[in-house]
Amino acid sequence: MRATVALCVIAVLVDSVRSQGWAWAYGKKQAWFVTRALEVFPAEEGGQSPYINETISASCVQQLVVYGTALANGQDWAVKAFDANSIQAPPGLGGGKVSWTGAYEQCMAVKATHSAVTVGPFTLHHDFNSQYCRTFYQADDNIMNLQSEFSFTNCVPEGCSYIDVWTILSIPTADQPAFPVSYVDCGQDRQTFDASSIVCTTILAILLLIVLVSTMYDIVLNHRKSTSSEKEVESPSAESNADAIGATHVELDDRNMQGQAALAGSPPQSNTANQAPERISEIGCFIIAFLRIPIIKGKGSKALLAFSLYTNIPKILSTKLPPNSYTCMYGIRFWSMMWIILGHAWQLGLTVLPGPGNSVADNVGDSVKQESEQWTRAAIRNMSIAVESFFLLSGALVTMGFMKQMQRQSDKVTCRQVSIFYFHRYWRLTPVLVIVSIFTAGLFNFLVDGPMVKGTFAEGHLCRTRWWSTIFYINNLIPPYTTCLGWTWYLACDFQFYVVAPVFIILLYKYKWVGLAITIGATSLSVAIIIALVALVLKGLMDYYTGFYIRPWSRFFSFGVGILLGYTMFKTKCQTKLPMWALILGWTLALFACLLAVYGDLGQGDCSWCRPHPLATRVLFLGTQRVLFALGVAWVVYVSCCGQGGFVNTFLSWKAFVPLGKLTYTCYLIHPLVIYYFEYSRSTQIHILGSTMLSAISKHEGLW
Repeated sequence: MRATVALCVIAVLVDSVRSQGWAWAYGKKQAWFVTRALEVFPAEEGGQSPYINETISASCVQQLVVYGTALANGQDWAVKAFDANSIQAPPGLGGGKVSWTGAYEQCMAVKATHSAVTVGPFTLHHDFNSQYCRTFYQADDNIMNLQSEFSFTNCVPEGCSYIDVWTILSIPTADQPAFPVSYVDCGQDRQTFDASSIVCTTILAILLLIVLVSTMYDIVLNHRKSTSSEKEVESPSAESNADAIGATHVELDDRNMQGQAALAGSPPQSNTANQAPERISEIGCFIIAFLRIPIIKGKGSKALLAFSLYTNIPKILSTKLPPNSYTCMYGIRFWSMMWIILGHAWQLGLTVLPGPGNSVADNVGDSVKQESEQWTRAAIRNMSIAVESFFLLSGALVTMGFMKQMQRQSDKVTCRQVSIFYFHRYWRLTPVLVIVSIFTAGLFNFLVDGPMVKGTFAEGHLCRTRWWSTIFYINNLIPPYTTCLGWTWYLACDFQFYVVAPVFIILLYKYKWVGLAITIGATSLSVAIIIALVALVLKGLMDYYTGFYIRPWSRFFSFGVGILLGYTMFKTKCQTKLPMWALILGWTLALFACLLAVYGDLGQGDCSWCRPHPLATRVLFLGTQRVLFALGVAWVVYVSCCGQGGFVNTFLSWKAFVPLGKLTYTCYLIHPLVIYYFEYSRSTQIHILGSTMLSAISKHEGLW
């Protein structure tokens, strides 16, 4: 009975819609889904459709009838729903436009409230909202410029499931064959606020509470110390007879009296320059005095104060450094991080986010081509070599620190020293990593909403299932390599280098020539491995990312050069003074090496004047690209620390880079999430030009 009624309704609806010339033409052009939904059912009397009773849900059929009839009658909400569709491909396909997003906010705002339509002898009453669905199709390689999928938007009634949409669009009609639908996203895979989200939220809330309590506790301690100092100056004996809380009340009473005197016209006795800090301290003291929280002593107090923003923020923002610090390294860290964000803002934010058929840019194909022919884009394309700076600095710093510790221990190495070495490194990296992983797994999916979201956010799902490989720093060794916070492959490599570093450092310290031979040999072997892996990648025998990019043996060269650099700086104590000819030669070679690493592949690609290089040349360049850059940066570090860096050292040692350099680790962890947030939340695509690139990239870099 249901099939017969639905069939009659659809038959009458087809005639009704077709009788409205403007509505039919508009629907044919703009509302492919609805017209296709009507066309797949036979309109002739007595026709039979197997899809109504078997595949298409009753709620979808009924709501589509209301939807289509309202459109034929010119109802405002139905016209808006039609207008929100992105159906026929507009210009831009040849330039790599693979995604048509329609009007997301307009679609989500459509509501069919108390809708009653009459179709023949039937009257249907429905209240429903619209939903935003994106349909992804397999692309023709001869047409698509860059990616293997393209997508259109359908604004459909909420009663239609993604299976309904998939089925209707997969059914061929008389005048139009079915397209190969690969995926339909109506939000069915979006993360719900389940038990895992509750656990993650609870953990983050507890951490936030600890930070707030610690900060307030720190403020109270500082207030009591200042109060004690004032009392000792005024009356040392009085202070010895008063407890901390009593002293606090006395101080607050004195200030209240001063406030009353000020109201009466008498000048206050305290310094007005300290009113703001005193007010903050008073608030904290009032809270502590009210709650009667005792003061913690010993290690418990230190543990609680470790979470205090009141103490830690000034430390982070401080530009003071110990004597003989290597100040140029802060500048190198900062600019390397900026370069990485620049590249990720382009790669993750403008071109390939978040996958095939879903780019945020409407001319991604043309823009990627321009990477090969414009020197400004070459720096963005090769931004991944910036991470070699961090490997180099890590190797140098760990070597100098470990050797200084051995020197203080009379040239001995103890198990305690090595154990503390490993624990300290793990403890420095892991807490922030765990917090970011929890946030990504439990909450990030609920912060982003827009047409660019395709299914479940991959990082959030992976952080629920593959978190262990990330926090134990093995996510670059254990397949599958799609892991929580995929960019943390760098942390895995860095920690793995720390594990083997003591072997090289101890040999260098105790057995100079043996250590040099082994370290140089391992570093040289890394270069040979890089060249061999690059050859396999270019021949199509190995995946670039999983076989080469994230592997520790592909990255050890920079860390090994860092070990040798740190050993040289430790032995010479940075007292070496090079002659002028050596400086000129060194700077020339370093500049040439860095520029060659960045721009050596300019012209390699699909452009009007590009000429493909022979395979051997490409293997040689890609195999030595990171080697050249690491050697160039090593020269800058060494001469700067020796006081011969000139204006380069002066610039890199600018005090403003000190706090910014301290923040690079946290910035590295969270900046892809910031990029994802802004780009997933876009309601429309952008057209990549120089100005739009600068605006998008500066936004991401300005928020870190």
